[in-house]
Amino acid sequence: MKAKILCSLFLISVAAAAALAQAPIRRVTPRAVPPAAAPAAPAASTAEEKSPEEYGAPTGPIVFDGTNNPVLKFEKAPHDILLRTYAEITGKTLLIAPNVPKVEAISLRSQPGVMLNREEYLRAIEQVLVMHNIALEPAGEKFLRVLPANEIRKLGIRTHLTEPKDGQYDENGRIISQIIQLKSISIEEAKVVLEGFKRGEGQIQLFERTNSILVTDTVENVNRMMEIMDERSDSIRAYGEKALRYFGEGESEYQKYVTASNHL
Repeated sequence: MKAKILCSLFLISVAAAAALAQAPIRRVTPRAVPPAAAPAAPAASTAEEKSPEEYGAPTGPIVFDGTNNPVLKFEKAPHDILLRTYAEITGKTLLIAPNVPKVEAISLRSQPGVMLNREEYLRAIEQVLVMHNIALEPAGEKFLRVLPANEIRKLGIRTHLTEPKDGQYDENGRIISQIIQLKSISIEEAKVVLEGFKRGEGQIQLFERTNSILVTDTVENVNRMMEIMDERSDSIRAYGEKALRYFGEGESEYQKYVTASNHL
C-alpha cells in the first residue's frame, strides 16, 4: 500500500515538471527610470533692483568743498538709502533697531541753484526721516542709533533735566526729551497749551507733585514749548499772534490758548 502511494506521488511530480517545461517563458523588460529633474531655477525678479545712484544718492566720494557740493535729489528712495548716505557723510556706524518703520518711497530735493553745506544737507535728511517716524540718536563719537520716533523715550534717549542756558536748543530736527518746570501756570492748563505744539507722535507726561512736564518731541517744538512756558503773567495773551501762527485760524484751539491765559 505504501509503495503504491509513493509511486503515485512520483508520477504526479513528473507530470508537473513536464507541464512547466512546455509552458512559454515570459520575459519581463525592465522599465526605464526617468532621469532626475534638474533643480528649478530661481524665479526671476519682477523688477531689477535699483542702485543707490538711481534713487538720487550722491555718486563717488561725498565732498563739501563749497564749489561742487552735492544736491538733494532723492526720488522715491527707501529709507535705508538716505541712512546710508548719512552714514557715508558722517563716517558713523548705524545701529538700526529691528522695529524701525520700513519706508519705501521718500522724495527729498533741494531747489535748483541752491547750494547746501554739510550741516544743511544732513539736517534735511534728519528732518525728513523724523517726518516718517525714524529718529537718529548719537551714541558716542563713532555710532548713531536709528530708532522708531514714537518709542524713542523707551529706548534710552537722554532726558534733559534743566533748560539750556540761553533758553533754546540748536534746531537740528532731532527728537529730545525735556523737563519743563512750570512757574506761572497750573499743570492742567499748561498741558492744554502744549498739546497744540506737539507732533502727533510727540509725548507729554505730567508730574503733578513737582508741577513739571516731560515732553518728547522735535527740538523745534520743544523750543516753542519752553518759550511759551517761560513767559510770565500776561505771556500767553502777548503770544496771541504766535498762537494763531502755529495753530492756524481754528477757533477751538485758539480758545484753549485764551482760556489758559485767563487763569494766570
